[in-house]
Amino acid sequence: MGLFKPAWMNEEQNKALEAIGKLSNQVELAKAVKDAPVWKVKVEAVKKITDKTLLADIAKNAVKEYLRQLAVERIIDQTLLIDIAKNDNDADVRITAALNISDNIISQQIFADILTGNSGMSDLREQALSKVEDQDVLEYVALNKKESITCRELAIGKLTNMAVIDKIAKDTSNDLIIRGYAIEKTSTQSLLASIAQNGDVQIRVKAADRLEDRDVAQQTYIAVIKKLLSDKNLRYTQGSWETREKLVRKITDQAALIDVTSNRDEVPLVRMAAADKLTDRDLAHKIYSGLINTTLPASVYAEIKSRIDSSK
Repeated sequence: MGLFKPAWMNEEQNKALEAIGKLSNQVELAKAVKDAPVWKVKVEAVKKITDKTLLADIAKNAVKEYLRQLAVERIIDQTLLIDIAKNDNDADVRITAALNISDNIISQQIFADILTGNSGMSDLREQALSKVEDQDVLEYVALNKKESITCRELAIGKLTNMAVIDKIAKDTSNDLIIRGYAIEKTSTQSLLASIAQNGDVQIRVKAADRLEDRDVAQQTYIAVIKKLLSDKNLRYTQGSWETREKLVRKITDQAALIDVTSNRDEVPLVRMAAADKLTDRDLAHKIYSGLINTTLPASVYAEIKSRIDSSK
Protein backbone atom coordinates (compact mmCIF):
# COMPACT_ATOMS: atom_id res chain seq x y z
CA MET A 1 0.00 0.00 0.00
CA GLY A 2 3.06 2.21 -0.06
CA LEU A 3 3.87 4.91 2.46
CA PHE A 4 0.35 6.24 2.64
CA LYS A 5 -2.40 4.06 4.07
CA PRO A 6 -5.92 4.49 2.74
CA ALA A 7 -8.29 6.27 5.12
CA TRP A 8 -10.29 3.06 5.74
CA MET A 9 -7.16 1.63 7.42
CA ASN A 10 -7.50 4.15 10.23
CA GLU A 11 -7.89 2.39 13.55
CA GLU A 12 -10.29 5.09 14.74
CA GLN A 13 -13.64 3.57 13.82
CA ASN A 14 -15.60 6.71 12.94
CA LYS A 15 -12.93 8.00 10.59
CA ALA A 16 -12.54 4.63 8.90
CA LEU A 17 -16.32 4.24 8.47
CA GLU A 18 -16.56 7.73 7.01
CA ALA A 19 -13.92 6.75 4.44
CA ILE A 20 -15.75 3.56 3.50
CA GLY A 21 -18.98 5.51 3.15
CA LYS A 22 -17.36 7.64 0.45
CA LEU A 23 -15.69 4.71 -1.33
CA SER A 24 -17.20 3.21 -4.47
CA ASN A 25 -14.18 1.51 -6.07
CA GLN A 26 -15.04 -2.18 -5.94
CA VAL A 27 -11.47 -3.50 -5.81
CA GLU A 28 -10.63 -1.09 -3.02
CA LEU A 29 -13.74 -2.16 -1.10
CA ALA A 30 -12.67 -5.80 -1.46
CA LYS A 31 -9.25 -4.87 -0.06
CA ALA A 32 -10.99 -3.24 2.91
CA VAL A 33 -12.93 -6.44 3.58
CA LYS A 34 -9.66 -8.31 3.79
CA ASP A 35 -7.32 -5.82 5.44
CA ALA A 36 -9.27 -3.21 7.43
CA PRO A 37 -8.28 -3.35 11.13
CA VAL A 38 -11.77 -2.35 12.29
CA TRP A 39 -14.49 -5.02 12.13
CA LYS A 40 -17.39 -2.68 11.31
CA VAL A 41 -15.42 -1.33 8.38
CA LYS A 42 -15.11 -4.84 6.94
CA VAL A 43 -18.85 -5.36 7.34
CA GLU A 44 -19.78 -2.06 5.69
CA ALA A 45 -17.36 -2.74 2.86
CA VAL A 46 -19.02 -6.08 2.05
CA LYS A 47 -22.40 -4.38 1.97
CA LYS A 48 -21.16 -1.91 -0.67
CA ILE A 49 -19.72 -4.48 -3.04
CA THR A 50 -21.83 -5.16 -6.12
CA ASP A 51 -19.24 -6.82 -8.36
CA LYS A 52 -20.31 -10.47 -8.75
CA THR A 53 -16.78 -11.83 -9.00
CA LEU A 54 -15.62 -10.02 -5.90
CA LEU A 55 -18.73 -11.06 -3.97
CA ALA A 56 -18.16 -14.68 -5.00
CA ASP A 57 -14.57 -14.53 -3.80
CA ILE A 58 -15.61 -13.16 -0.40
CA ALA A 59 -18.41 -15.72 -0.11
CA LYS A 60 -15.97 -18.55 -0.75
CA ASN A 61 -12.79 -17.33 0.88
CA ALA A 62 -13.34 -14.72 3.59
CA VAL A 63 -11.88 -15.98 6.86
CA LYS A 64 -14.72 -14.71 9.03
CA GLU A 65 -17.99 -16.62 8.69
CA TYR A 66 -20.19 -13.52 9.02
CA LEU A 67 -18.43 -11.80 6.11
CA ARG A 68 -19.04 -14.87 3.95
CA GLN A 69 -22.66 -14.89 5.05
CA LEU A 70 -23.13 -11.21 4.13
CA ALA A 71 -21.72 -11.88 0.68
CA VAL A 72 -23.87 -15.00 0.19
CA GLU A 73 -27.02 -13.00 0.98
CA ARG A 74 -26.44 -10.97 -2.19
CA ILE A 75 -25.53 -13.80 -4.55
CA ILE A 76 -28.04 -15.14 -7.08
CA ASP A 77 -25.77 -17.55 -9.01
CA GLN A 78 -27.44 -20.88 -8.28
CA THR A 79 -24.39 -23.04 -8.99
CA LEU A 80 -22.31 -21.00 -6.58
CA LEU A 81 -25.02 -21.03 -3.93
CA ILE A 82 -25.38 -24.81 -4.14
CA ASP A 83 -21.60 -25.24 -3.87
CA ILE A 84 -21.47 -23.02 -0.76
CA ALA A 85 -24.56 -24.62 0.81
CA LYS A 86 -23.04 -28.06 0.41
CA ASN A 87 -19.43 -27.34 1.26
CA ASP A 88 -18.96 -24.33 3.55
CA ASN A 89 -17.77 -25.32 7.02
CA ASP A 90 -20.16 -22.96 8.81
CA ALA A 91 -23.82 -23.92 9.25
CA ASP A 92 -25.11 -20.33 9.16
CA VAL A 93 -23.39 -19.65 5.85
CA ARG A 94 -24.82 -22.90 4.48
CA ILE A 95 -28.34 -22.05 5.63
CA THR A 96 -28.08 -18.56 4.14
CA ALA A 97 -27.06 -20.05 0.81
CA ALA A 98 -29.74 -22.76 0.93
CA LEU A 99 -32.46 -20.17 1.60
CA ASN A 100 -31.62 -18.59 -1.77
CA ILE A 101 -31.54 -21.83 -3.76
CA SER A 102 -34.49 -22.12 -6.10
CA ASP A 103 -34.23 -25.92 -6.50
CA ASN A 104 -36.48 -27.12 -3.67
CA ILE A 105 -35.14 -30.69 -3.71
CA ILE A 106 -31.56 -29.54 -3.20
CA SER A 107 -32.45 -26.96 -0.55
CA GLN A 108 -34.51 -29.53 1.38
CA GLN A 109 -31.57 -31.93 1.39
CA ILE A 110 -29.26 -29.24 2.72
CA PHE A 111 -31.72 -28.12 5.40
CA ALA A 112 -32.11 -31.74 6.53
CA ASP A 113 -28.34 -32.20 6.74
CA ILE A 114 -27.86 -29.03 8.80
CA LEU A 115 -30.83 -29.44 11.13
CA THR A 116 -30.03 -33.02 12.01
CA GLY A 117 -26.43 -31.99 12.56
CA ASN A 118 -27.37 -29.69 15.45
CA SER A 119 -25.44 -26.71 14.15
CA GLY A 120 -26.16 -23.11 13.26
CA MET A 121 -27.56 -20.10 15.08
CA SER A 122 -31.09 -20.43 16.40
CA ASP A 123 -32.64 -17.69 14.24
CA LEU A 124 -31.24 -19.16 11.03
CA ARG A 125 -32.27 -22.66 12.06
CA GLU A 126 -35.76 -21.24 12.53
CA GLN A 127 -35.70 -19.90 8.97
CA ALA A 128 -34.56 -23.27 7.69
CA LEU A 129 -37.26 -25.06 9.67
CA SER A 130 -39.93 -22.79 8.21
CA LYS A 131 -39.00 -24.21 4.78
CA VAL A 132 -38.64 -27.87 5.78
CA GLU A 133 -41.25 -30.32 4.54
CA ASP A 134 -39.62 -33.63 5.50
CA GLN A 135 -41.55 -35.11 8.42
CA ASP A 136 -38.54 -37.17 9.56
CA VAL A 137 -36.48 -33.99 9.95
CA LEU A 138 -39.32 -32.25 11.78
CA GLU A 139 -39.67 -35.24 14.10
CA TYR A 140 -35.93 -35.20 14.83
CA VAL A 141 -35.99 -31.51 15.77
CA ALA A 142 -39.22 -31.80 17.77
CA LEU A 143 -37.83 -34.65 19.86
CA ASN A 144 -34.34 -33.19 20.25
CA LYS A 145 -34.08 -31.85 23.81
CA LYS A 146 -30.87 -30.00 22.95
CA GLU A 147 -32.72 -27.95 20.34
CA SER A 148 -33.98 -24.45 21.14
CA ILE A 149 -37.55 -24.13 22.40
CA THR A 150 -38.50 -21.95 19.43
CA CYS A 151 -37.21 -24.47 16.90
CA ARG A 152 -38.95 -27.33 18.66
CA GLU A 153 -42.18 -25.34 18.69
CA LEU A 154 -41.90 -24.73 14.94
CA ALA A 155 -41.24 -28.41 14.32
CA ILE A 156 -44.18 -29.51 16.48
CA GLY A 157 -46.42 -27.07 14.64
CA LYS A 158 -45.53 -28.65 11.29
CA LEU A 159 -45.67 -32.27 12.40
CA THR A 160 -48.52 -34.41 11.14
CA ASN A 161 -47.62 -37.58 13.05
CA MET A 162 -49.94 -37.49 16.05
CA ALA A 163 -48.10 -40.38 17.72
CA VAL A 164 -44.97 -38.23 17.93
CA ILE A 165 -46.93 -35.23 19.19
CA ASP A 166 -48.54 -37.39 21.89
CA LYS A 167 -45.11 -38.74 22.86
CA ILE A 168 -43.85 -35.20 23.40
CA ALA A 169 -46.97 -34.19 25.34
CA LYS A 170 -46.72 -37.02 27.86
CA ASP A 171 -42.93 -37.08 28.27
CA THR A 172 -42.45 -35.53 31.72
CA SER A 173 -38.74 -35.00 31.06
CA ASN A 174 -39.62 -32.42 28.41
CA ASP A 175 -39.70 -28.72 29.19
CA LEU A 176 -43.24 -27.76 30.24
CA ILE A 177 -43.36 -25.16 27.45
CA ILE A 178 -42.65 -27.88 24.89
CA ARG A 179 -45.23 -30.19 26.41
CA GLY A 180 -47.69 -27.32 26.25
CA TYR A 181 -47.14 -26.88 22.50
CA ALA A 182 -47.80 -30.58 21.94
CA ILE A 183 -50.88 -30.54 24.17
CA GLU A 184 -52.31 -27.65 22.17
CA LYS A 185 -51.99 -29.73 19.01
CA THR A 186 -53.03 -33.22 20.11
CA SER A 187 -56.63 -34.38 19.95
CA THR A 188 -56.10 -37.67 21.83
CA GLN A 189 -58.77 -37.36 24.49
CA SER A 190 -57.48 -40.07 26.84
CA LEU A 191 -54.07 -38.38 26.97
CA LEU A 192 -55.60 -34.95 27.49
CA ALA A 193 -57.78 -36.27 30.31
CA SER A 194 -54.79 -37.89 32.01
CA ILE A 195 -52.71 -34.71 31.86
CA ALA A 196 -55.64 -32.52 32.93
CA GLN A 197 -56.24 -34.65 36.01
CA ASN A 198 -52.67 -35.59 36.97
CA GLY A 199 -50.18 -33.32 35.22
CA ASP A 200 -48.18 -30.32 36.37
CA VAL A 201 -50.31 -27.31 37.25
CA GLN A 202 -48.80 -25.28 34.40
CA ILE A 203 -50.11 -27.61 31.71
CA ARG A 204 -53.27 -29.05 33.24
CA VAL A 205 -55.35 -26.11 32.03
CA LYS A 206 -54.01 -26.41 28.47
CA ALA A 207 -55.09 -30.04 28.46
CA ALA A 208 -58.49 -29.23 29.95
CA ASP A 209 -59.11 -26.58 27.28
CA ARG A 210 -58.77 -29.31 24.64
CA LEU A 211 -61.09 -31.80 26.32
CA GLU A 212 -64.40 -32.73 24.78
CA ASP A 213 -65.57 -33.87 28.22
CA ARG A 214 -66.37 -30.49 29.70
CA ASP A 215 -67.21 -31.96 33.11
CA VAL A 216 -63.61 -33.14 33.48
CA ALA A 217 -62.43 -29.77 32.20
CA GLN A 218 -64.50 -27.98 34.86
CA GLN A 219 -63.14 -30.26 37.56
CA THR A 220 -59.62 -29.45 36.38
CA TYR A 221 -60.14 -25.67 36.45
CA ILE A 222 -61.51 -25.87 40.00
CA ALA A 223 -58.71 -28.16 41.20
CA VAL A 224 -56.00 -25.94 39.71
CA ILE A 225 -57.44 -22.81 41.34
CA LYS A 226 -57.42 -24.56 44.71
CA LYS A 227 -53.88 -25.77 44.14
CA LEU A 228 -52.60 -22.32 43.25
CA LEU A 229 -54.36 -20.73 46.19
CA SER A 230 -53.09 -23.32 48.67
CA ASP A 231 -49.47 -22.55 47.78
CA LYS A 232 -48.58 -19.64 50.06
CA ASN A 233 -45.56 -18.79 47.92
CA LEU A 234 -47.77 -18.28 44.88
CA ARG A 235 -50.99 -16.99 46.39
CA TYR A 236 -50.32 -13.27 46.07
CA THR A 237 -47.89 -13.22 43.19
CA GLN A 238 -49.22 -11.47 40.11
CA GLY A 239 -48.84 -14.50 37.86
CA SER A 240 -50.78 -16.72 40.23
CA TRP A 241 -53.79 -14.49 40.87
CA GLU A 242 -54.03 -13.52 37.20
CA THR A 243 -54.03 -17.22 36.31
CA ARG A 244 -56.74 -17.85 38.88
CA GLU A 245 -58.80 -14.97 37.52
CA LYS A 246 -58.60 -16.44 34.00
CA LEU A 247 -59.54 -19.85 35.34
CA VAL A 248 -62.55 -18.48 37.19
CA ARG A 249 -63.84 -17.06 33.92
CA LYS A 250 -63.78 -20.59 32.46
CA ILE A 251 -65.88 -22.06 35.28
CA THR A 252 -69.63 -22.51 34.96
CA ASP A 253 -70.25 -24.60 38.11
CA GLN A 254 -72.18 -22.23 40.38
CA ALA A 255 -71.24 -23.94 43.65
CA ALA A 256 -67.56 -23.73 42.78
CA LEU A 257 -67.92 -20.05 41.91
CA ILE A 258 -69.64 -19.34 45.22
CA ASP A 259 -66.77 -21.11 47.02
CA VAL A 260 -64.32 -18.75 45.31
CA THR A 261 -66.34 -15.63 46.19
CA SER A 262 -66.49 -16.63 49.86
CA ASN A 263 -62.81 -17.55 50.19
CA ARG A 264 -61.23 -14.74 52.21
CA ASP A 265 -57.74 -15.92 51.29
CA GLU A 266 -58.49 -15.05 47.69
CA VAL A 267 -57.70 -11.60 46.27
CA PRO A 268 -60.68 -9.28 45.58
CA LEU A 269 -60.26 -9.27 41.80
CA VAL A 270 -60.55 -13.06 41.61
CA ARG A 271 -63.56 -13.08 43.93
CA MET A 272 -65.12 -10.36 41.81
CA ALA A 273 -64.49 -12.39 38.63
CA ALA A 274 -66.25 -15.34 40.25
CA ALA A 275 -69.21 -13.13 41.18
CA ASP A 276 -69.37 -11.93 37.57
CA LYS A 277 -70.14 -15.51 36.52
CA LEU A 278 -72.95 -16.10 39.01
CA THR A 279 -76.44 -16.52 37.60
CA ASP A 280 -77.91 -15.28 40.88
CA ARG A 281 -77.35 -11.57 40.37
CA ASP A 282 -78.75 -10.63 43.78
CA LEU A 283 -76.05 -12.79 45.36
CA ALA A 284 -73.47 -11.24 43.04
CA HIS A 285 -74.53 -7.74 44.19
CA LYS A 286 -74.16 -8.82 47.81
CA ILE A 287 -70.66 -10.19 47.12
CA TYR A 288 -69.56 -7.00 45.33
CA SER A 289 -70.80 -4.94 48.29
CA GLY A 290 -68.86 -7.13 50.71
CA LEU A 291 -65.65 -6.76 48.73
CA ILE A 292 -65.46 -3.01 48.46
CA ASN A 293 -63.47 -1.01 50.98
CA THR A 294 -61.31 2.10 50.96
CA THR A 295 -58.05 0.17 51.39
CA LEU A 296 -58.32 -1.28 47.88
CA PRO A 297 -56.16 0.14 45.06
CA ALA A 298 -58.09 2.86 43.23
CA SER A 299 -58.45 0.84 40.02
CA VAL A 300 -59.80 -2.22 41.86
CA TYR A 301 -62.15 -0.06 43.94
CA ALA A 302 -63.49 1.53 40.74
CA GLU A 303 -64.10 -1.84 39.09
CA ILE A 304 -66.02 -3.24 42.04
CA LYS A 305 -67.95 0.03 42.53
CA SER A 306 -69.06 -0.01 38.88
CA ARG A 307 -70.43 -3.52 39.36
CA ILE A 308 -72.31 -2.52 42.49
CA ASP A 309 -73.90 0.39 40.66
CA SER A 310 -74.86 -1.68 37.62
CA SER A 311 -76.26 -4.58 39.66
CA LYS A 312 -78.63 -2.51 41.80
